[in-house]
Amino acid sequence: MGNKILYFIFLSFAKLIVLFPNKARWYFFLLISRMAYFIIKRVRKRIQANLDFVFADKMSEKEKKDISKFSFFNMALWGKTTFDGRLINIKNIDKFVEVENLNVFEKYIKDKRKIIFISGHFGNIEMLGCYMSLKIAKIVHIYRKSSFSLFDDYIISSRQNLGAVMVEEQGALKKLAGALKKGMPVSMIMDQRVNPEAGVLVDFLGKKTYQTSSVGFLAQKFDAVIVPLCIFTKGVNKYRVKFYEPILPFESNDKKENLRLSTQAQADVISKMVYEDPKQWFWPHKRFKTLNEEIYE
Repeated sequence: MGNKILYFIFLSFAKLIVLFPNKARWYFFLLISRMAYFIIKRVRKRIQANLDFVFADKMSEKEKKDISKFSFFNMALWGKTTFDGRLINIKNIDKFVEVENLNVFEKYIKDKRKIIFISGHFGNIEMLGCYMSLKIAKIVHIYRKSSFSLFDDYIISSRQNLGAVMVEEQGALKKLAGALKKGMPVSMIMDQRVNPEAGVLVDFLGKKTYQTSSVGFLAQKFDAVIVPLCIFTKGVNKYRVKFYEPILPFESNDKKENLRLSTQAQADVISKMVYEDPKQWFWPHKRFKTLNEEIYE
């Protein structure tokens, strides 16, 4: 009963917030993010730990503070775009999003190659999903169930209304393999912490850590092209989607080494994105916990 009441309140808020002008919604969620920044100390501490670990004294404390604030704003923008998704369509998406390097993978579409899109928790990933669904293709995405199923249903339906195909994280590898067999492009987020048995040891942002081997496995198995991309928040309701050079399957006789090389290449391009604009990455993750748990204590 309590969840249903919360969901009713949530739906009422969702219907109310979209009545305001887009710019007003932007500043409303900015205000929410600033409040969260000052209230949620444990997340600020985690962001600081990650920034100190990766950049140490190569970045000023002011820069780290600005990045921390932007990380909170990023989370707020994901929420904003969840509501905005009901208003975004093929006719107006270009008002918000410009694109760079679209040509780097177009030939693979023409050749009908199997494609795996990869990105990180970088910029407004909800807006990236909107753009990809409306402008690129019907893509299969993974989602993780929360403890609030009604809220999950709202988010999933918003994404599906734009043309995305959503599959649950549990058993996702098999579902993604099935989609690739049918020639459907799939998408995965690559920057989450994984246990050693589920990943490959890589260099990421100049640090040793484990990264999921799932994308490399699928790419090698299905001869799929890995297409990295990310979205940059450029201003009020303005974004830029950037595509990076595709990663082709490695073709030596050593399958284990091919998988390692592919996974490292993915880590390299995600690192490149972060170095290009550090504030856009989602620093609240305990990304380096597997090998460096002490930095979060």
